[in-house]
Parts: sequence; structure tokens; C-alpha cells
Amino acid sequence: MPITSTSCSAPNTGTFWQVTPNDWNDRQSAWKTGIGWLRRPRKSDRMFLNNLAQDREKINNARNRLNNVDSSLTQSSRLLNSMYRRVIQNKVLMFIIGVIIVLIIVLALYGMLK
Repeated sequence: MPITSTSCSAPNTGTFWQVTPNDWNDRQSAWKTGIGWLRRPRKSDRMFLNNLAQDREKINNARNRLNNVDSSLTQSSRLLNSMYRRVIQNKVLMFIIGVIIVLIIVLALYGMLK
């Protein structure tokens, strides 16, 4: 026997209400049709949902912090790479200047001895 509106009472208990079948057959058909027992949430349910909300907030905050750290690390990596490039350029430039100075000294000594 399917549940009809006459077989359920809906007391004025807010937004949640409880299905109250009249007999065992109505109760079984309620479970089979997926209606089941709707009940007012208990204090433990509300605490569980509050804990879930707090955990979600903590996870979102941690994700935001990780994104900030990731962007900072990316920026730092770019800065270090540009500094390393400059170090290499300066070493090459110093080598070229050293070779030029040595060539000038060698040419000056050759010109003095000639």
C-alpha cells in the first residue's frame, strides 16, 4: 500500500517533518519507495555539520596560503634565474676584459723590445 497524504501526519515542527506511517505495511513501502524516515536533526548532527563547515573553511584557508606560497616561490625562482644569468654574463665579461688587458700588456712589451 503506497503512502498517501492521509497516512502521514506532518506536525508543525519547522522545516523538517517526520513521516509517521499508520501500520507496518506503510512503513515498509515508505522504505521501499525511498521516502524513509525524515526526522528533525539532532544536536549531534548539527555539531557534525558545523565541524564539517569548519574543516571546509580550514582547507580553503590552507589552499589559499599554499597558492600564495606557490606564487611567491615562482616569483623568487624567476628572480634567482635572472641573478644567475647576470653572474654568468659578468664572468664572461670579466674574462674578455682580462684577455684584452693581457693582449695590451703583451703588445706593449713587444713594442718596447723591438
